[in-house]
Amino acid sequence: MSYSIRKGLAFERMYKLLLVTDNQKIREAFTGISSWSLLGFREPRMAQSPDEAVETMAKHHVDGMVIGLPEQEKRRMIEEMNFHPLIPIILENDQVTVEKAVADVESIGSILNRTRADYSNDRYSEADMMQMCRHEYFRKLVSGKEKNKKDVLRNLLLLRSKMDPEVPCVFMELSMPEDGYLQGKWKAGADRLEVAMRNIFGAEKEGMRVLVSVVDDERIILTACPMIGERMCESAETMRAMVREHAQAGIEHVKEFLGMELSIASEEVRPNLLSLTEQGV
Repeated sequence: MSYSIRKGLAFERMYKLLLVTDNQKIREAFTGISSWSLLGFREPRMAQSPDEAVETMAKHHVDGMVIGLPEQEKRRMIEEMNFHPLIPIILENDQVTVEKAVADVESIGSILNRTRADYSNDRYSEADMMQMCRHEYFRKLVSGKEKNKKDVLRNLLLLRSKMDPEVPCVFMELSMPEDGYLQGKWKAGADRLEVAMRNIFGAEKEGMRVLVSVVDDERIILTACPMIGERMCESAETMRAMVREHAQAGIEHVKEFLGMELSIASEEVRPNLLSLTEQGV
């Protein structure tokens, strides 16, 4: 992630991490960290199973979680975390080193620094800030700036995205009214335009999440991806038709409320979100 962390400074509030693993090598890597306070965390609580983790969370506050369990138990733990959708999660294995464990903690701390920040006059909730972080990341992803499939999987879990990264999804580009529109008629900037587009196009529809990204070169991209655990469309063409219908309705709203003429410039069904990286499918 690109979010910065204030290394070398002790935070007034220390975040609380829960390490859920029965793997001694993973435990050793995290217990080998000597600078928890400088990372902004208390020493982690430990749990060996999903059941023990749930019991711990019922008694103690948890800000972030690292999971290192066998596949079946790992999935069960992630499912349990659906009841805690704002807690960043990282998965680990027995190849982890102390240096990698430190990087994991920094990544979780970086998200928490964003979602828990005091924005004074701007009354953003923690959920609002997590959503904002997700939008920033998807803008990076659809812009082709994410290079590695593992990084996509890691960041989507950190950001607690509902979108399933390994199933077919639809990408649609909307044409701007004219070249240089953001520097000309729409002077509020790309960020304000993206917020306006989210309010119109953003939705959870028929088991899919639709996100809007306004990328650097004045492109508006709709990403429609099935959500984890939801029933998928019967075919790629059905999915494409649903997204097209949703987009057309949004285009009419944009014309009515913003006076902006948009149209569908291109659309495609991708095998999955991971296909947007340099590594491909």
